[in-house]
Amino acid sequence: MGIDVVVVGACLPERRRCAASLAEINVMSLITADQLRGHRDPVVAAAREAQLGEAVIEFPDGVSLPRVIGALADPEGPTRLVEIICVVDAAHLIADLRGMDTVTEPVGDGPAPVRFTTRARAVCAQLEYASTVVVVGWRNTADLDVVLALIAHLGPQARIELDTGVGVVLDRERPYTVDQDRPGWMALLSDDLSPLHAHPRVQAFRYEQVRPLHPERLLATLDAISGEHYGTVLRSSGFCRLATRPGVVAQWDHVGTVIAFDPVAVDTADEEVLAIGQDLGIIGVDLDVTALTLALDAAALDDGELLAGPRRWRELRDPLPAWPDPSRR
Repeated sequence: MGIDVVVVGACLPERRRCAASLAEINVMSLITADQLRGHRDPVVAAAREAQLGEAVIEFPDGVSLPRVIGALADPEGPTRLVEIICVVDAAHLIADLRGMDTVTEPVGDGPAPVRFTTRARAVCAQLEYASTVVVVGWRNTADLDVVLALIAHLGPQARIELDTGVGVVLDRERPYTVDQDRPGWMALLSDDLSPLHAHPRVQAFRYEQVRPLHPERLLATLDAISGEHYGTVLRSSGFCRLATRPGVVAQWDHVGTVIAFDPVAVDTADEEVLAIGQDLGIIGVDLDVTALTLALDAAALDDGELLAGPRRWRELRDPLPAWPDPSRR
């Protein structure tokens, strides 16, 4: 069975150096991002190569970590994933999480082999699913304690190591599991967030609201959040309902300055409701939690709108992008 270590990160030179060092120290073969980039589906190519023996796999930017985990950590599969190592630059982490530049995400078979995502979303996912985060450039970072606390809130199950040039010590007896409940926002929704590092400037809280959202007011609130009116909200995710689209639960997925709403469930009489209203995990720096909570509350339906009922809700102005009916997927 192939034993594999995955290395990811937005800092290309440091990521390459970390992967090469791991391969040399642990006497493992090295599969580089440049090698994988030439394949239509880097995840499939890496999984095929990893079956041949122990390997350190450096993935290119944009690769979906949940897909990587599914391909390499399957307990019934031919490979055994022991680590996902994320390399981050302490001095640039917050800027990376708020960036708007895009990277390609290979999606495998289909008419479009890639789709575009933001680097911020890729970096956030790497932190959330990492088993180890290696922090580089930390000696020149004045707010290092803030950065460490932020990493610990985004990926509370990861161990955090300051890069000293020695390399990461692998625990080959502790396989990485396919359970994908690692992100901090998921822990918030379970009231179970216990970060290893804390700092007064880094805050995380669970926001709940049973009333559906007025899309036009929500858009104004999101603009204010993006403009840092309530501090720097770097990650929020969970579930929500839009009043103009009754009976549908949406995934709220926000990183930095980018947010997406995707339908994930339709209410039925014979199934438990996924979410009644909003249930969000919110993580950021220098947050005004009270003001942000009030702003989100104001984006929900008021008493009169709520009492008007779903038929009238559909008539409210809705400037958000339309989505397909999830029941037809």
